[in-house]
Amino acid sequence: MSLLEARGVTVRFSRKDSRGRRRAWDAVRGVDVALSRGERLGVVGESGSGKTTLAKGLLALEPLAAGTVRFDGESVEALRGERLKAFRRRAQMVFQDPMGSLNPRMTVGAAIAEVLSVHPLAPRHGRAQKVAEVLDVVGLDPGYARRYPHEFSGGQRQRIGIARALVLNPDLLVADEPVSALDVSLQAQILNLLKDLSLARSMACLLVAHDLAVVRYVCDRVMVMFQGCVVEEGPSEAVFGEPCHPYTRLLRDSVPDPDRRPQAGLACDAGTAPARSEAGAAGCAFAHRCPRAADVCRRECPVLGEVAPGRRAACHALPR
Repeated sequence: MSLLEARGVTVRFSRKDSRGRRRAWDAVRGVDVALSRGERLGVVGESGSGKTTLAKGLLALEPLAAGTVRFDGESVEALRGERLKAFRRRAQMVFQDPMGSLNPRMTVGAAIAEVLSVHPLAPRHGRAQKVAEVLDVVGLDPGYARRYPHEFSGGQRQRIGIARALVLNPDLLVADEPVSALDVSLQAQILNLLKDLSLARSMACLLVAHDLAVVRYVCDRVMVMFQGCVVEEGPSEAVFGEPCHPYTRLLRDSVPDPDRRPQAGLACDAGTAPARSEAGAAGCAFAHRCPRAADVCRRECPVLGEVAPGRRAACHALPR
């Protein structure tokens, strides 16, 4: 049984336009997710594709307009009180901006110890020891517990965010763009840390990123999102080695590679996508940029289906 299983997840936002009329749009539309213990799943796509919104929806940090999420067999939407608190302990999130998620008035040690006071897994007199242990796990000097967030570099603050999540020994860690603001050397350290911790603790990891190389290095499987939908899913090496969906190919080919030769007839328009309200739900959201687009693509939204063993894609042009 999957540790995390989601079906038809839809997250809807709304706002008033200039005339005072309320407009609604689906930031995530009908997404399925399955994640086993110890597995690492990457979610990639351009900015605004719904990656972070999906992650928050899975952790009940954003309300669902439709769909279900089950964690270890229990419905997440139905959790209340102590049961919701227990879920929060087992499913932790590392946010993209560590400075924004750390209280500047609290020392690092106090910020991590606060988690242990909310989820009393250690007695009060033992919390300092727990803080020291988890700082050591993420490669920081336990003495740093007495310092404040502004005294650290970006990479160190990201490690502190990871330490705060890991101190509860979660079964699932959701990391939202954990290395996007770091230089390459620090990226490698953080990614190796996440990978090693997942292997050592049999901890499931959902990694949100826009950098394909990051996901390819860390994750077993990958989901590619566009306009709130999953357009391709499968093993990381297979998906990035030979993409099935034209959008996945566009993402891969956007990364400079002097050894790769472009394939004739498969170039995509990398221009700006229309707003969701303009793209509509009648057809494929990628049709306006796809070199394979046909009339059916503009009429009918493709269904995510199996195109090869262990691989799924949503494209009318692909054989099923």
